Amino acid sequence: MDRSVSSVRARAIRKRTRTPCHNVGLGPTALHLFLYQTPRTLSRKLNTNEFIVENALRSFLAEDVGYGDITTDALVDFKLEGEGRVVCKESALIAGVEEALLLLKLVGCKGTVEVRDGARVKEGATVLSGHGPSRSLLYVERTMLNVLSHMSGIATATADLVSIVRKERAGKVKVACTRKTIPGLRYFEKKAVMLGGGDSHRLRLDDAVLIKDNHLALAGSMRICPQGPDKSELHEEGRGRGYDP
Repeated sequence: MDRSVSSVRARAIRKRTRTPCHNVGLGPTALHLFLYQTPRTLSRKLNTNEFIVENALRSFLAEDVGYGDITTDALVDFKLEGEGRVVCKESALIAGVEEALLLLKLVGCKGTVEVRDGARVKEGATVLSGHGPSRSLLYVERTMLNVLSHMSGIATATADLVSIVRKERAGKVKVACTRKTIPGLRYFEKKAVMLGGGDSHRLRLDDAVLIKDNHLALAGSMRICPQGPDKSELHEEGRGRGYDP
């Protein structure tokens, strides 16, 4: 499923004018410091989701780039500007466009959206394009494609399941995801499910009470639990159906 989105290699374009200092590709040390810096929450207001997403994306970049792309820094002129397109290699439901734009912004590039999150596209469709310092485009390329591909794969698979359920059950059944997400990717995977028409169910353990067999095995029964949950907050687990949020 992660093959949904791929790229056409960044096409470098030389500009006649010099690249402004604030747009040049970041050097190894500067890039490392930039990726690990704390977001300036005092100078701009971010809601919780934006803060979490930006920090996560920043960490994804740092994980891939490290102290810098030694190949790109050795071969690509820091003055060189470029652009690249993200092209779908098969039909898919797209997810992760907002995150891709934020990744481009984090490395000093600009993105132009051709397809919005949640849209169905055919093979060969251009999802978005990026413009900016060629070094920065190469720094961010793999991380951006990984996020787009992973989220689009999940959204596409979810949409297919939702379509089957709607035909068979006429809207009486919901397709919901569990907490069995890859650590660090829950927000992105849950968002992809929702874009595909699914239900996110619980995002975290503090969202709702859900009593399962393991709770009853340890507590004995609901009647002897020291502090029983309010009935209005209970979610019943479908026993024997493989449903384990």
